[in-house]
Amino acid sequence: MRGEKRRRFFNRSTPLVAILLIVLFSTPARTQNSMHRRIGCNVESSYFLFDGDFFGIDNGIGANVSLRYEIGWNIYFENTIGGFAAKSADVDVSGMDYGLTLAMILPYLIPYRPIVRAGVGFISVNPKTVNQIGTYRPTQTTFHFITGAGISKSLRENIELELTANAWIAPYLYRIYTFDRSSVKTEDAQFTHLNVTLGLSFLF
Repeated sequence: MRGEKRRRFFNRSTPLVAILLIVLFSTPARTQNSMHRRIGCNVESSYFLFDGDFFGIDNGIGANVSLRYEIGWNIYFENTIGGFAAKSADVDVSGMDYGLTLAMILPYLIPYRPIVRAGVGFISVNPKTVNQIGTYRPTQTTFHFITGAGISKSLRENIELELTANAWIAPYLYRIYTFDRSSVKTEDAQFTHLNVTLGLSFLF
């Protein structure tokens, strides 16, 4: 049942990702003489609402840093890396995430500015067990699409406060492996995570 709901959510979200990518790529660029491309750096704290089938873990917290480069009219290429930690009843999880995204920061509602984002990413988790001779799971890396939206507020000329919410949507089923002393168990699952971030953006 939950797997079917995730597949329906993914089927609904795929057109949204495609539309965002088309909008980002089709926006007319300014002429070379009038364009002043900006470079930025983001430092953010993150709150993760992980899919219930993702190692059975609860919500987690983390931090990330990203570099931005303006490639067109308020369109930025983002390169993001971060880390996180989460807990559940029987497993502690730490991991890293990495993303390549395009973000459009719209020049409306000044000093607030809407943000839309689309891209791809990877998440690598490292489950740990309390009992070293009991059941454990190996480190696994999964691929996902990223789509999100948020808002920024100018604090100073080159400093902005940003709040965003991003959906991480796995495009297909993954096989989860669980090992114990005598057997190997597997199950298939498709993941959809929600990531909420709050951070500072510095433009140069």
